[in-house]
Amino acid sequence: MLLNKTSRIVSIALVAVAALCGMYYAVVSPMRLVWKADRPNTPVALTPVERLMFDSVAGCIAHEREVAEAALEITGKKLEFAERNDLFNGKANCVGYARYFATVCNYLFEAKGFKDCAARPVVGYVYWGRFNLCEVARDLAPKAYENFVKDHDFVIITYAEEVEHIDPTFHDLWRDGTGWKIIFGILCGCLYWVGTLLGLDYYEVSIVMCCYVWPVICTLSTLPILCHLLKRVRVDGHEAKWVAGLVTSILYTMFYAFCTGYFISSYHLSSVPGEIAATFNKCVHDLTDLAQWLGVTYAVVNLIIYVLGFVFILAFNYMLAQWVKPRRKLGRLIAGGIIALVAGTASVLLVCFS
Repeated sequence: MLLNKTSRIVSIALVAVAALCGMYYAVVSPMRLVWKADRPNTPVALTPVERLMFDSVAGCIAHEREVAEAALEITGKKLEFAERNDLFNGKANCVGYARYFATVCNYLFEAKGFKDCAARPVVGYVYWGRFNLCEVARDLAPKAYENFVKDHDFVIITYAEEVEHIDPTFHDLWRDGTGWKIIFGILCGCLYWVGTLLGLDYYEVSIVMCCYVWPVICTLSTLPILCHLLKRVRVDGHEAKWVAGLVTSILYTMFYAFCTGYFISSYHLSSVPGEIAATFNKCVHDLTDLAQWLGVTYAVVNLIIYVLGFVFILAFNYMLAQWVKPRRKLGRLIAGGIIALVAGTASVLLVCFS
C-alpha cells in the first residue's frame, strides 16, 4: 500500500517537472527572428573614450565569434531600454539597440582584421511558431503604441560562410533582469482587459484586484483549516493538541482578516478621480519602498507578492488543511507538498538564472 502511494507521489512529481520543462520549451524554443528589410546602416558616432575601450576589448578577442559576445556586453552596459532613442544619454528602443550593436560589431571586426565579417541592422518580426508576435502585440496594444510594436529591429551578422540573427534588445533585457518587466507588462495588460470587462479603468482594477480580491482570497483559503480542526475536536475529542491547533487556526485566520482590512482601509476606492489616482500612487510608492528594501526592482516585487506569494499562500494553506483533516490522506498531502516544492524551486531558479 505504501509503495503504491509512493509510486503515485513520484509519478505526480515527475509529471509536474515534465510539465514545467514542456512549458519552458514551448515558450522559448519556437522563437525566431524573421527579416523583412534592411535599416540604413549609418554607424553611431563613437567618442574617443569609446574607441579606446573598444580597442582594448579587441585585444582580448581571438576568434570572430567572440565579437558578438563582446559587443552584446558593451551594448548592455551602454544602453537602457526606453520608448525613444537617446543614445547620447544611454536610452534606446530596439532600433537604437540594433544600430549601436551593429556599430560596435563592425568596429571590432575592422580592428581585428576580420574582412569577411559584417553586421547590419534590419527590421523584421518575432515569430513564436507560426504566430507573428508583432501582429499580436499590435492588435492588443493601445492605438498610441501600434507603430511601436508593429515590427522589431535586430542585427544580422554575416561571417565567411554563415549568417547569424542576434537581438541585442532582448538579450539586454534578460541580462540585467529587466525581462521581468516584460512579464510584469503582460500581467498589467491582463489587468487592463479585466478592467475593460468590468467597466473599470486601470487604476481602479489594479486597486480592486491587488488590494481587495487578492487578500480576500488568501483569507478564504484559511477557512478549510479552521473547519477541519473543528471537526477534529468534535470527532477525536477535546485533546490538547487539537484544541491548541483550533485556537492557533482562529488567530491565523484573524491575522489574514486583519491584513485584508488593512489593505481595504489603506487603499480604498473613491468616487473622486483624483483620489483614485492618489490611492494608486500610494500603493506604487509603498511597493517601490519595499523593492528598494529587498534590493529588487518594482516589477520583481510585484511578481513575488501577487504571483509567487499568492501561489505559495494557497498551496501552504491547502497542505495545512489536508494535514488536520480527519482521516486525512497522507499520500495526497505529500504529493501536494512535492508539487508545490517543485513549482517553487522552478520559480526561484527562473528568477536567479534569467
